[in-house]
Amino acid sequence: MSFKDRFEAGVAKFNLRAKSDPQIQEALRQYAGRSVTLKVTDDTVYVFYLEKDGIRLEVSPENAPEDMYLETSKEILQRMIDEKKLNPADLLLGRIKWRNIGLKEVSIVRKIMGV
Repeated sequence: MSFKDRFEAGVAKFNLRAKSDPQIQEALRQYAGRSVTLKVTDDTVYVFYLEKDGIRLEVSPENAPEDMYLETSKEILQRMIDEKKLNPADLLLGRIKWRNIGLKEVSIVRKIMGV
């Protein structure tokens, strides 16, 4: 399954859960108007727009926002998805670059990506 297909399915699943989960609804209200840009260096750019009623995915936009920003390779991203966790060594060794994301936001990003 391609990343695009996986992310589209994950966004649909997340949006469905958001309709009935008060914690997700609160997080969406808190982060409405923000975005998470995931640049996969040897693939494409995925932008997840956080809105009050769910998440919207855009693939390969002309101008990707850098609000909350992650950058990594296909190999690292695939490993993150397969293992369902972030490897601290990838962060420490610069295999995952991130800006404007704190530990609180990491859990939201992980839910969005299905990690």
